Order: sequence, then structure tokens, then C-alpha cells
Amino acid sequence: MTPKRALGRLLAITLSIAASLAWAEAITRWLKPTPRGQIIRANRGPGEWEVTIRHGQPTWRDAGSAPRRNEDCPKPGTRDVVLLGTSITFGAGLSPEDSPSARLQADLDATEPGVWCVMDLSQPAYTGGNRVAELTDALETLHPDVVLWEAWGTDADRYTIVGTDAYNFGPFDPDAAGLPYAVPLPAPVSAWLFQNSRLYEYAMIALGTGHKTDEERWAPWMTTGLPAVADAARAGGGVFGIYAPIGMERAPETWIDVPGLPTRMERPWALAHDVPYLHLAEPMRGADITRIRFDTVGHLNAEGAKLFARALADWLRADLAPRLPQATATTPPS
Repeated sequence: MTPKRALGRLLAITLSIAASLAWAEAITRWLKPTPRGQIIRANRGPGEWEVTIRHGQPTWRDAGSAPRRNEDCPKPGTRDVVLLGTSITFGAGLSPEDSPSARLQADLDATEPGVWCVMDLSQPAYTGGNRVAELTDALETLHPDVVLWEAWGTDADRYTIVGTDAYNFGPFDPDAAGLPYAVPLPAPVSAWLFQNSRLYEYAMIALGTGHKTDEERWAPWMTTGLPAVADAARAGGGVFGIYAPIGMERAPETWIDVPGLPTRMERPWALAHDVPYLHLAEPMRGADITRIRFDTVGHLNAEGAKLFARALADWLRADLAPRLPQATATTPPS
């Protein structure tokens, strides 16, 4: 083969590969497949998913957050409650008035009008780190009497900012660019491709290697993360409690026999450190799972949100209110 012919063949192969990658890139952008781990895109429009850094953590706001935050709170003389959770507590798929926090407020008002004020600082896709940032601000500005923490499987995860977006890489082993390791490329090249190619981004997340067990991934959270949350809430003058929702793929009572990861990890710690703990499988026992779910991930429909809120309200009145200082238990002004 002559050099000219060899060069022509190499060029043809190169163009063929480039064309195939271009087609694959176009198809990936069109299909928008969902890789492992959640991604918060920073360009979803004004007021939606604006990724900002607070206290070293990325945070964001879903459209519809303002009503759930209940800007009427805090009020003088009320017991102010802050909810720190994920999309489950936020009420993904529900209108603000049907969300668990709105239902909780209504349930409390039905028996103790004007005594409680509920603020929901939850956001879809939040991990423990994201909620720590929310708690830090809440303790500085809202001074809640009660801090309620949703125990969920993302508690031990952390988001990483790449470009303008936030990625939950979970148990991945990062490469030199801080990305899931998949192919041995120089860090600057890998970082550029990750930010500019949806195909490369998807492949890296789909194929990234991770060797941490659940126990290894949760160890830092259980030894320093969760204890620091409880200490901060208490130092701020609040009563701290943890509640564990359930997934919606199986009946509530089965979660008692085979509890999820957060319950296995966090409940023993809570009991050992005098932290009130509510496993929602108990009050929801016997509920028809098909009637209360929005999907099978853990999200509730409006009927499920009522049940969720009623359980939290009963827990607040029975187990948390007695721990409050008498100064917060005064009758609110008429």
C-alpha cells in the first residue's frame, strides 16, 4: 500500500469515527437518557434550579418553593418547626397546598390553632450536605424551636460542581478531574469533554467505577455528619428529631421487617443519643400502598401526604413538644 493510499484510508477511518461520535452525541442529546446519580442543571429557567454555593455546599430552589417555606413564619409566640428533607417531604408532583408541610400545618392548626408554624426547607434531590447548608442559614435567621430531619438514602452523598451544574457522584471513585473514573484521559481533557459532551458525560457516569460499600460510604456521615447536625440544632436552641419515610414499591409493614439503609444506619445512633426517631412505617402500617403513592420511589400523592402529615403531627405533639422549654409553650396572642 502506498503512503498516499494509507493516508487516505486513515483519513476515512477518522472521519467515520468522527461521524459516528457526532451521531451518538446528537442522539444522546435528543433522548436525554438518565444516568446513575442525580444532576441539577443550572439553566432550567429563572427561579428554577438556580445552583448556588452556600456554606461550601451547592443549593438550589425548585419552582414552587416559596409557599412551602411559609414566609409567614416565624411568628412571635409560636412553636416554629423547620423541615429538612428531600423531594419526598417537599411533595414532588404535588401543589403547595397538597404538600406534606401544608397538610402538617393544617393538621396542627385543627387541634392547636396558632400554636405551630411550619417551614419546609426541603428541596428535590437534596443530600445531607445540601440540608446542612439550609440548616446553617435557618439557625442564623429563623431560630426554629424544632428541627425535623428526613432520613433518606442520599444523606451520606455529596454533590460536586462541574462547570455550572451539580452532580451527585455517590460512591464513585473520582479521577484527577474529580469525575467518575472510566477512561484514562488527562484531567483537563476529561473535564472539558464532561462539560461539553452529553455523550461523554453519560458514559462517564454510566461506566464510572465505585468500590465503596454502603457502610464505607456512610461511615463519615455517621461519625461526623449527622452528629454535627444534631449538635448544631441543639446549640441553636431547637429540639432535633429524625423521621424516616418509606419507599413506595412495597407495603409499609414490610419496611419494619426489612428496613431501608437510612433506618439501619441512623436509627441505632438516634436511640443511643436520645434523639427522637419516627419510622413512618409504623403509623402507616396497613395503608394500601397503591392508594397513597405518586410513584414507586417514595413520593406520595395528596392522600399519602395527608397520612404522612398526620403521623408527623402526632409525633410532634406527643414526643417533641414535651421537650420544648416552657417559654415556647405559651399561648399565642389572639
